Amino acid sequence: MEVKFKLHECFPGSRYIVTDHSIAPAAEGTHTVFAPALHAEPLDAGATGRTNVFMNGIPGPGPMKHQPSVFDSNAGDPQWSPYWDHYAMEWRNGREPRVLREQPAVFAARDAGDLTEHPGVPDTKGEVFTVNCPVPVVAPATFKA
Repeated sequence: MEVKFKLHECFPGSRYIVTDHSIAPAAEGTHTVFAPALHAEPLDAGATGRTNVFMNGIPGPGPMKHQPSVFDSNAGDPQWSPYWDHYAMEWRNGREPRVLREQPAVFAARDAGDLTEHPGVPDTKGEVFTVNCPVPVVAPATFKA
């Protein structure tokens, strides 16, 4: 038997694979496993990181067809986790999209009113979900806008 995984690029410099989601619609949409136990336990235990996924803006290889996602820490850092709480970021009309490479820059753009933050995705109506995304490769970012 053979298994193939797609390596996704993210900032700040990792390649990850997606293995499962804590809500069924996200799992179905990505052809991954639905893992309902991920929904509350890691979050309640403080065992999750955060991923900021871009819904619009600069086209690229990210999960929603825009720039790579931005995670809250580097793989291997003491606070790093392969379990990420999913937040969708949307550039507001009239704002100039730009590539953001670190979570503080994402938060600064959000706080300045350039980005709208959607806990989960808009369809989850404010419900954050967890994605299991191990990082088998640490590598410099290659995305160029």
